[in-house]
Amino acid sequence: RTMLLFMLLDPLLDEDPRLREHYELELRLLRAVMDMERRGVRCRRDWCRFEISRAKLRVKSHSARLATLLTDSGFFLPEKQVKKQGMPLNPNSGKQVRQLVYDHLKFPVKLYTDKGAPSVASKALQVMKHPIINEIASVKLQTKAQSFFNNYLLHAVPDPITGGSTDVVHPS
Repeated sequence: RTMLLFMLLDPLLDEDPRLREHYELELRLLRAVMDMERRGVRCRRDWCRFEISRAKLRVKSHSARLATLLTDSGFFLPEKQVKKQGMPLNPNSGKQVRQLVYDHLKFPVKLYTDKGAPSVASKALQVMKHPIINEIASVKLQTKAQSFFNNYLLHAVPDPITGGSTDVVHPS
């Protein structure tokens, strides 16, 4: 089937030299990515630990700034909830962010989820220009960076002979 598809589409690549050039580049990149997936990529653990600690610090910094902005804006969740989660707003809680964005800050709803609720996905929040929303996006980004390095550290492959880590990371 793949060969049939290639035979069908290959003549179309000759119609525009840029398409052929792009196709050839993609093939070369595909081979490189396949090699990386097969062999893994060497990753320095000390660098990953450093990046994790930097991301944690940035999360704390943005969370503190977010707390100040929320207090200044008059947004408060129930005290019991704040104590439980350790911060005035959990940026990963769609319900809390929705309450802040649409009920408290009064942004108009432009996107909805599949279930019909107002969307607080990053695509919906990007168009809203507000310092609180910017901080929420920053906290989410830094949390994502932190988990990226944590996940890669956890997937380092042990050396079959010594049992120690080879610091080779595989995508699986």
